[in-house]
Parts: sequence; C-alpha cells; structure tokens
Amino acid sequence: MTDKKIEHISDDVWLYLLKEALDRGVKVTMNHGFMYKGYKLGSFLVRAKRRANKDIVRKIEEVGFLYKYHNKTSPNDYLEKYIHDLENDDNPVKISYITRFNCYVLPKKNILDKELKNRLVEVWKEKFGDTRKWKKRDGYRKKVAIWKKYRYDKALNPKGAWVPVQNEAKELYFWVYARRKKPHLMEKIVKYFTNEELVELQKEHFPIDSKYIEKPRYRRITKEEKLKRKQQK
Repeated sequence: MTDKKIEHISDDVWLYLLKEALDRGVKVTMNHGFMYKGYKLGSFLVRAKRRANKDIVRKIEEVGFLYKYHNKTSPNDYLEKYIHDLENDDNPVKISYITRFNCYVLPKKNILDKELKNRLVEVWKEKFGDTRKWKKRDGYRKKVAIWKKYRYDKALNPKGAWVPVQNEAKELYFWVYARRKKPHLMEKIVKYFTNEELVELQKEHFPIDSKYIEKPRYRRITKEEKLKRKQQK
C-alpha cells in the first residue's frame, strides 16, 4: 500500500493508524510529506484541522496528537491553502494574489512540492489567462539600473546612446522602446534619473515632460564683474 489517497479512507481508519503510529513512538508530523505505512497520514491531519470539524479534531487529540504543538504551517501547507483560495475565488483580485505569491510562496520555491507547483500554474492559467512564472519580475529601480549600465558602458555602447542596439540587448531594447513610445510608462521612472540624464533622454526623443527638468539658474552680474570684463576687452 503506497501513496494512498485520503478520500477513500474513513476517519475511523485514520484514527486507528494515528494511534498505532503514536503507540509505536513514531514522530508524527502535520505536513503533506509525512507518511505512515504508505498512507498520507500527515495530509489527513492537515486537512482535518483545515476543515474546522471540531468533532474529528477532538478525536485526533484524544488519540494523543495535540495540534497546539504542531501549529507551524509548512511551505507546502501554505501553498495548498493558497491554491484552494484561488480555485474557489469567483472574483479573484490578481494584484492581491501576486502580492501573496511574491511574499509567501516564491521565496520557498526550491523546497515546494513539484505537483503543488504545477497545480498552481494550472489554476492560475484558468483564473487569469496567463502563465504563473516562478520568478519575480524586475522592479523599476533594477531595470533602470540595467539600462544605465548599458548607457555608460563605453565598450558596448561607445556613442553613449540611451536606445540600445536591438541585436546586442534584445530584451532591454524592447523595454526601453516601450517607454520611448508610451509617455505614461516613462513617467513612472523619471525619478530614477538625474537632471542631466533627463535632458539627454529628451534630446533622444523620449517623452520627458519639461516639468521634470530643472531650468538653469542665472544670477545677476555684479558691478565688479562688469568692470573686470570691460578691462579684459
């Protein structure tokens, strides 16, 4: 008997297996990876707690398994709950699920169960229509840093142009090109540039609103300076 599905086993059988394991001194853990005699006993304990069925929880604790000593949620348990929430959400707010994914799921990607990860990709596709990638998108600051690195790389970019050569930096080229054509995208990143850089970008036909560029300040020439200039002529 290996890898038994818990749906086909009654609670009484699970309780019997749990008691037997505890009586034999087996270290029972509440996570999906724990198995006893080929049965997913850990999964039964996780799901019993999640179902909030007070009767079965009481029976489990009477057998000797106390949840309060096993209440730390494992990464796989969290991922399963995340998938469950998304799957049963009739009107999911994408940005909310992205935030949860980036904060609590993505950092643990190397230790998560492969089947659960694949399941999330499937559910994500069903709900949002795109593919859930297992890497965090570069933020604006990081992307601009990559762009500036190209701009000031004299070996790669001897002319110091802000528009990359497509065949040398294809991914960066399309990212930059989008900001050259769409003012609202460029506006989101103007704060990462110096005044001098904004002037350069404007000259290369990037949609930089002049309000972001500081005008040179002129000061009045003193009488002494005027007299000195006359003497020099």
